[in-house]
Amino acid sequence: MNRIGILIILLWLVTLFVAIPAGRSQTAHPEGAPSEAQAYVGTRLIADTEAYQQFCVGSGSETQKLYYLLERFKNASDCDFFFMGSRYSAQDVYFAGNWLLEHRYKTNQDARSFLKEQVSLFESPTAPLLIKLPDGSRHHAYSILLNELELLESSVGRNISVRV
Repeated sequence: MNRIGILIILLWLVTLFVAIPAGRSQTAHPEGAPSEAQAYVGTRLIADTEAYQQFCVGSGSETQKLYYLLERFKNASDCDFFFMGSRYSAQDVYFAGNWLLEHRYKTNQDARSFLKEQVSLFESPTAPLLIKLPDGSRHHAYSILLNELELLESSVGRNISVRV
């Protein structure tokens, strides 16, 4: 695999999948410890977002959920993504995430198991993947991914019918 391929994988993992699971001790980030508060990369009122609208016209599949997450992160241009001390943009995350999804996703795999599988392959307790939100708070990327996924699933259940 060439250097660009490796960079793409690392960027995806940095922004989406590498985190310290709940219950494990946390290593403080040089700029402060990650927050444990529930957080999202965008508004919690997702019904009018492009990501949600695209999801609603899709199949509602597990793959569509992962593409929804990619869209949410792509539009998080006011967030900073940190891995191994380096900062990455939302656009970097989006491109790397698409590559990883296209090359690592197994047919009919549920979104949560895909996320967990990727985290277990690449996590590091000494270098957690963090997202800095516009308010300055830092959060583990994996936690935000799960929050975003739960928000999507609860919104679909309340608001509309989606073909499954």
